Amino acid sequence: MTAITPRPSISTNLLNKLAVENTGPSVDDGPSNDDFADIDNAHLADNGEFLVGTIGNQIAIMGGLKRESKSSVELMRMRVHTDHQHKV
Repeated sequence: MTAITPRPSISTNLLNKLAVENTGPSVDDGPSNDDFADIDNAHLADNGEFLVGTIGNQIAIMGGLKRESKSSVELMRMRVHTDHQHKV
């Protein structure tokens, strides 16, 4: 996985929508997406991370980590492409 630039790309926006479209919550703009709209402040500030994992050329997973202390982080966002969900 690699850290991305502090703005969502078209691919990460699509993964965000695809990963939650059948789970009930809306992916429209709103408070639940505030962190995604401002990755720099929500995830990268204070030594946090926003990671994107790929399989081949496809973004398969992404997640944001917010540092809580020197030894712990809070998982702020995690999305897994539907092609890779429920795989063991």
